[in-house]
Amino acid sequence: MITDLLTRLEEDKNQWIYEAIDQFNEGFLRFDGQKYEKDHVLIGVYGPTQVGKTTLILTMLGIGDEEIAPLSKALRGKRKKGNSSTITSFIYKRSEDENFYLVFPDKTKVCCRNLEELEEALNRIRQQIENEEVSYDKPIILDIAKQFFTNKVFADRSKSISIIDLPGDDTKEKREEEYVDHILTRYMPLCSVCLVMEISSKIVRLFQLDRSTVKDWMYYPQNFRVVLTRSLQSTSVKRAIESGEITTLEDFRGNFRDQLQRNEKEIPNQIYPLEFGDTWLELKDRNHVIYQQAKVWMECLFLELLDELTAVKTPENQIMQIKNMEHIISKQKNLYLTRIEEQIILVEGTRGEDEAKLGNLNSTLAYLQDELVFYEDELKGLNGIQLEKFHCLLYQKYEFDKKDQVIFKERKISKLMESFQLVEMEMLDFYQKQLSDIWLQFTRRMKNIDSTIRFDFTTNPPILGLSLKHGRGLDQYLKLGNFEEDYQVTLDTLVSNNEIVFDYYVSQINQFKRNGKKEIKQLWSEKNEHKDVIDEKITEEMEKGIQREARIADLQRELERARRDWEQDLLRPQLLDDILKEEFVKAVSWWEEKLIDEDASDVERWAYHQYGQIILKQAERIIGNEYF
Repeated sequence: MITDLLTRLEEDKNQWIYEAIDQFNEGFLRFDGQKYEKDHVLIGVYGPTQVGKTTLILTMLGIGDEEIAPLSKALRGKRKKGNSSTITSFIYKRSEDENFYLVFPDKTKVCCRNLEELEEALNRIRQQIENEEVSYDKPIILDIAKQFFTNKVFADRSKSISIIDLPGDDTKEKREEEYVDHILTRYMPLCSVCLVMEISSKIVRLFQLDRSTVKDWMYYPQNFRVVLTRSLQSTSVKRAIESGEITTLEDFRGNFRDQLQRNEKEIPNQIYPLEFGDTWLELKDRNHVIYQQAKVWMECLFLELLDELTAVKTPENQIMQIKNMEHIISKQKNLYLTRIEEQIILVEGTRGEDEAKLGNLNSTLAYLQDELVFYEDELKGLNGIQLEKFHCLLYQKYEFDKKDQVIFKERKISKLMESFQLVEMEMLDFYQKQLSDIWLQFTRRMKNIDSTIRFDFTTNPPILGLSLKHGRGLDQYLKLGNFEEDYQVTLDTLVSNNEIVFDYYVSQINQFKRNGKKEIKQLWSEKNEHKDVIDEKITEEMEKGIQREARIADLQRELERARRDWEQDLLRPQLLDDILKEEFVKAVSWWEEKLIDEDASDVERWAYHQYGQIILKQAERIIGNEYF
């Protein structure tokens, strides 16, 4: 009787902790499809793509070497070999029967009766995810058909284990990065232990992890173990085994620990250099000697790893692991908040400098635009410089009678010669005055643009002399017709000379204008090219400003989101303690009821009292002495 009671009490002493973990998971982590199971542990596996995570998981669960290849092919969902088989995060478990089951976050369940159906189902899921038809913010649970667990030793050791394939550290797309952060933040605390994986030849990458949940793995050996894959592929390792330098498991493991400690002073985490999957089978075929020697080491390492993983399954240990991981995540998220705030300050700090630079560019642009307008005005000014043509008013030198004829006394050769010279002098003086004014205009305009062009007029037009037809004798014309004919010759000569002089100076003026316009246009082009450069720089600076403000807005949104997550995460440890206290109070109430039960014997009361003390000590260890 008392033996049965003690047995039952021993089985039930941890029930209040299981209830607390269940409630915590349901309330915060919402681990859909997998309630926390008594005496069951969840192990996380983290590493980059193509490191062999899926193969390690299958091996640890007890899938036989010969079954791994066809099962891995199905898990790739019709993807070619060499590509990652992981579509999204999966939790791998053992099925209770000979069927495969996919349990989705919404608790829908798909049964696959064979590998072909499983491969087709996973291919369908992959296409839906890649086409963005569906997305999963929680892992999919895959129950593997029990007939594939042919490694009985490993299968028995791992029967209380579920393994989650955590997304890797080499994700590039923003949307995938958010998914990775979400999965790691939400499900890492539920993992009793996380295996951090890397290829043995790339150990240095273990110290380059960016994710806040795993980057400090070396400081938390109770939460993280290191698994190095392809540990027998190195030529130096093979030679060391063949030469007898490595003869024991301790030598083998020590070789890799030495490599790890080249990067850090001391690595307290347990290290598991393993070989499994295709490379293990290839080693068996190609180097049977090393295979036989390493086979014992691999079995020992796998069994040691499984024993260590299952040793953390006590409920007290689970609570401590959750608290430790919550502390790690909270600390890293706080650091992340600080980094975002520093980035915002850094980006905002460039605003003043950028705005000043943009202001200077706009000032330069305004100056250049004024310069262009100035040169355009100068061009218009040059175009406006014109030479006025002289009018030969010979008739004004004579007096006319009522018949509009020159009076007789002025019909003389001397009068024609005198009037010719007077008009010609007037013409030359008329043009000379204009040339002086035009020279002054040219000089001023060219001086405005700092030009060195000289405007020196040639003042020696090839004018014609006067050659009369009559009047070789007497000065006085006796015949009106002869006078009128010579008068017309005089007028024609003056008109011809006027044309000659006008064209003579217009030709020089036009040449000066062409020279001046050429220089002004050259200066205008240079200024305009400079303006175009400034325009481009202003556009670049404005685009830079838009990008800067968009970056600040993105960082502020990210800061708000990260702060909300951090503040929410701060509630999680307190919530866990509150749930533990609540479940502890319920458990204590039950024990008290049994102690005061009138039907209970003294021996039963003693047993209830002893186990009441046991859970009290449990609560002190888990929740803390300050509560009791």
